[in-house]
Amino acid sequence: MAKKKSIVDISNASAEVLEIIEKNYPNGYDQATNMVRYNNSKGDLIVALPIETDDTEYLVKVKLVTRQQIEEELALDDLNTVEIEKEKGDSSDSDDEEDDGYGDKPEEESEED
Repeated sequence: MAKKKSIVDISNASAEVLEIIEKNYPNGYDQATNMVRYNNSKGDLIVALPIETDDTEYLVKVKLVTRQQIEEELALDDLNTVEIEKEKGDSSDSDDEEDDGYGDKPEEESEED
């Protein structure tokens, strides 16, 4: 009897399938040599791992992250951190400019002494 064939996204994979992935790829699947790549009907590149259970052959769709994407994400995180620090700095500077009624300006000395 032929095995059933199924395509499933990794986010919807069963515990059994996820366990097989962890067992077969303990260091991650990004370097797997048996990955299947194909274009879906929308033309998007799909990357999938072939996983086999006793009764089913799965293609488990995974997101493949390239080194360039990681570096771009890290650069974006750094940029966001700088922007947040600038915003924090701007808000503290604006507090200094508010009139709190305590007369931050130094009083002029009189020449009568």
